[in-house]
Amino acid sequence: MEAKKKILEITETFGMKAEVAARAMGIKTATFRKNKSEKSSTHNFNEKNLTDLISYIKSEAKKIDINN
Repeated sequence: MEAKKKILEITETFGMKAEVAARAMGIKTATFRKNKSEKSSTHNFNEKNLTDLISYIKSEAKKIDINN
């Protein structure tokens, strides 16, 4: 449950749409939405999803050139 909480906090903080967050975690958009839902007890985010999301954000941030 901790991974889900962190993932939702991160996606909300960065205003990430389902499509972007799903791509970042290497999952389908429908899977992201199921995992995000409170109604689903069979689908949930895991530590790999969290790690993938953080890695994606870091890699995208490195692409930003603040000197130009």
